[in-house]
Amino acid sequence: LNLLSDLKPFRAKSPKNELFKASYLDAIEAYQKVAEEFPNTEFAAKSLLRISHLNYSILYNFEKSIETLNKIEKIFSNNIPIIIESKFLSANVLITTGNFEKAFEKLNWLIDFRGTPSEIRDKSIYLLAEIEFFKSNIKSALNHLESLVKNPNTETSNDAFLLKILIQENESNIDVLKRYATGQFLKQQRQFQKAIEEFSSITKINTDTDIILKAFINIGDLYTALNDFDKAIDTYRQLIQNYPENIMADKSQMKIAMVYQFGLKDNNKAIEEYQILLEKYPTSIYSSEARRRIRE
Repeated sequence: LNLLSDLKPFRAKSPKNELFKASYLDAIEAYQKVAEEFPNTEFAAKSLLRISHLNYSILYNFEKSIETLNKIEKIFSNNIPIIIESKFLSANVLITTGNFEKAFEKLNWLIDFRGTPSEIRDKSIYLLAEIEFFKSNIKSALNHLESLVKNPNTETSNDAFLLKILIQENESNIDVLKRYATGQFLKQQRQFQKAIEEFSSITKINTDTDIILKAFINIGDLYTALNDFDKAIDTYRQLIQNYPENIMADKSQMKIAMVYQFGLKDNNKAIEEYQILLEKYPTSIYSSEARRRIRE
């Protein structure tokens, strides 16, 4: 039910807000103090990891995040669990910054190292597939994904299966697939306006695959993340109107209601949109959540 994944568009404050920034900078300062007062201990290592996480996922300061992770790998080279966590986070940051070569090094180390937990190994293989996808190396991406979908019981297998289907359905239209991959990469880099342009170019192409639906969803989500709520609603509605029988129609309707509730703060309109979901899509997986929100 986390319909907008890691975009977190309805957060009360954003990283551009100075008070929001200050609260996290205070947390970073507190962790830094722990690292300085208890050097070479696990408390210090975990504090530095948290600093790196905050810089990466909250403040989007990728340079400082990598700087801290490099420090961890240098100081705590004998602490295997910390090194594994550090290398995995490093790979994520390096992918986001477009440094695929160094990300490959980190991920291959994690895959080859016998002490890496299976969950982290699987996630590392998936990240390798994503890199190949971003680089338009489709066959290499599929090879990595194939090894993951063989075991459907893992946390990563579902993501791998979805990406595999996306690639296989659009292999004959490689230009569209490349544009979608570029849009996803720009989205990960938080270059939202450029990502919208890339996804918008897909919606203008005459193809009957689900990739157009995914492009529309991405555009709506990105407008939501930019707080451009009217454009977000228009995009979701366009998807429903143009493709009324599509598999993402109920999801789009749910997102419209959420934008009214949490973005535009219009509860009456939100209730109206949740009611539409219940009437038009009574078997939707979102129906019980829509009812709960109407009651709220």
